[in-house]
Amino acid sequence: MADLCDACRQIFIQKKASSSPFAHYGNVHDLVKASEHGCSLCSLVWSRLEPHEQDLLTVAQANSSVLEPPRITYHLSSSHRESGWDFDEHNGVKCTFDFGMPETGPIRKEILFLCLQGDIEQTTYHFNSLSKYSKQQDTCDSNSISIVDVISAAISRNPHSTVIDPKAFRQNTNTGSKESLERAARWVNRCIEAHSGCKHQSILTERRLPTRLVWVSPSENGPLRLCETSQLPPDTNYMTLSHCWGKKEFLTLTSENIDKFRAGIQFTDLAKTFQDAVTITRFMRIEYIWIDSLCIIQDSLKDWEKESLLMRDVYSNSFCNIAAAHARNGDGGCFVDRTLPAPPIRVTIPLSFGWDNHFNPGIYESRDSNLWADEIKQSVLQKRGWVFQECILAPRILYFASTQIFFSCKIRLCELYPETLGFFQQPNKRETAEDISQIGFWAQIRSAFADQLLSRRQLRAMLLWSSMVQIYTKRDLTRESDRLVAISGLAHSFQPVFGCRYLAGLWEDHLILQLLWMSRGESTRTESYQAPSWSWASRTGQVTMYTNMAMEIAIGMQLPSNHHTEFDEELAFVVDVETATANNDPMSPVTSGYLRMKGILIPVVLEDGEKEFKIRDHTCSVSADISGEKLVGRFCFVVCVYSDLWFDYQLYAARGLLLRPTGKMRGQYQRVGQVNVSVSDRYFRDEFHDEAISLDKKEVMTEDLYEHYDDELGLYTFTIV
Repeated sequence: MADLCDACRQIFIQKKASSSPFAHYGNVHDLVKASEHGCSLCSLVWSRLEPHEQDLLTVAQANSSVLEPPRITYHLSSSHRESGWDFDEHNGVKCTFDFGMPETGPIRKEILFLCLQGDIEQTTYHFNSLSKYSKQQDTCDSNSISIVDVISAAISRNPHSTVIDPKAFRQNTNTGSKESLERAARWVNRCIEAHSGCKHQSILTERRLPTRLVWVSPSENGPLRLCETSQLPPDTNYMTLSHCWGKKEFLTLTSENIDKFRAGIQFTDLAKTFQDAVTITRFMRIEYIWIDSLCIIQDSLKDWEKESLLMRDVYSNSFCNIAAAHARNGDGGCFVDRTLPAPPIRVTIPLSFGWDNHFNPGIYESRDSNLWADEIKQSVLQKRGWVFQECILAPRILYFASTQIFFSCKIRLCELYPETLGFFQQPNKRETAEDISQIGFWAQIRSAFADQLLSRRQLRAMLLWSSMVQIYTKRDLTRESDRLVAISGLAHSFQPVFGCRYLAGLWEDHLILQLLWMSRGESTRTESYQAPSWSWASRTGQVTMYTNMAMEIAIGMQLPSNHHTEFDEELAFVVDVETATANNDPMSPVTSGYLRMKGILIPVVLEDGEKEFKIRDHTCSVSADISGEKLVGRFCFVVCVYSDLWFDYQLYAARGLLLRPTGKMRGQYQRVGQVNVSVSDRYFRDEFHDEAISLDKKEVMTEDLYEHYDDELGLYTFTIV
């Protein structure tokens, strides 16, 4: 039985790349037949199709007497993996398959081949069946042995694979098996021993244990016990758990049963997810585990408020975090009987076949570029707001997903790819903010903290923090009152880097830039007070943070010398800012706050839900903070920032806030939206200033709209609450 069918073998021996697609199979039936007969690549491609796509193609094939059958083509292109802000020249090939559907358009699937080793001259292969293959010269007599034979042999006998043996993987049908847990333990121990970048305690204060931990008996299904940690050594190792609570009730710690928990907790009384987490802890030979519902008194608001602010210490000092990625509730568990994915393809391209088809000589293995996204990023667990900081703060994580175990620290591994999962990017396409934030977070924090220039350190931290907020605000929270508390652990971690006050989700330094957040998608006002209106925490839903200045710095570092970048110029200024919190801890729930500013203030009247207004010849576009809200009536616009980004063209823009008078105090406002202004040159500020003066003379700018006017600077003082 061949490893590859003739049609798939042709992919690797095309002599030239082409902008036109190559023919693969003339119909779906032939591809499915080749898959059934053992072609690894046809099987992999067919498995990548969603069930409804397979059904659609099968129906189209059945109706081929009436309609044109779905023909299959492919084209090849180089694929790149990102390293910081730079890209490697070539480390993979993307093979894109198109299933032609004349009525609806093609169905497209990508297979990525990761180049594990580019220089194969120094590599010895064991092609025992190929007598004329020379191990000494590592070349092949192509007159004696066909290219197809060499590729087929390489697929079967490549000793440099980072992929687990498919046969062994198929025999391991549960993620709780001894083999799976042994592999997970090796990943964790290797990280602890070899990854200095995953050790982050040096930038924290002294190591502190959680208030309570659950002691795990070493015997299988043995009793557990809640213990206070005050008598434990500070270097005590413990596991943590990230999980979905769901709606089904399970055993939790309460004021009534805390003494009983101290005496003992029966393993069989725990929810399935907790039982599996305890089993993993035992296997790792760790004596303690922290689980929120077993270590925080659930009916004590006082205990919850205290413990919820300690999440930085709880998760960042964890030996390893267990993430029940697939479980919707406590019954879901960590371990699953799995349906295994199609095995990967392994191909070696010898030096003598170095043709111009993107497959340079080397060792290639297929990678599912969507594996991490499908199993982890889109899992039910990753929709939880609290889990966001848990999975960033933890130095290493074992994700128990629907088909296999994944491991994440500064690298990513899984059972199918136990040495490297691989990560591809298209040229000139940076990683998403989510990937930047979840890989090497502590290394980035440490790097920023080590920067001797305070302003640059803060800008680097601001870019990272902004990415965090944008991702976090997409997540779900059961209680809106958790909006700031559920990210407080991350805020604690950023505090020594920023070196300034934390104010309701924003940082005091560069505050003007951070005020320019914008609602994205569905958003509503919180029913109870959570933060002043100038904070993103005062609204529900996702926000986009303004990061132009920090991004320009990063981009500017790569610009040729004949290019020039100017940063944002702040046109409004903070006079005073304060927030009050429940217990005087800046990370705890906010009870009140105000921001007193000085800037150019221009009255605006909007009618019938208008989303634009004019200032002289400049169009000002309004983005309402509350989705669907029609802004009607009297407002004021304050311009906050002017941007000038100059490459081979000039782009000028101004951004500011739309404010609604509260009517309670002179010059007091609530924020209701963000405003973008496209301007033709950098002298627009004078025009805005002149407009404000003219409106003042026309008595449009009445005294109730401001607290004070500086006639010399032409700036108004006002307060946002």
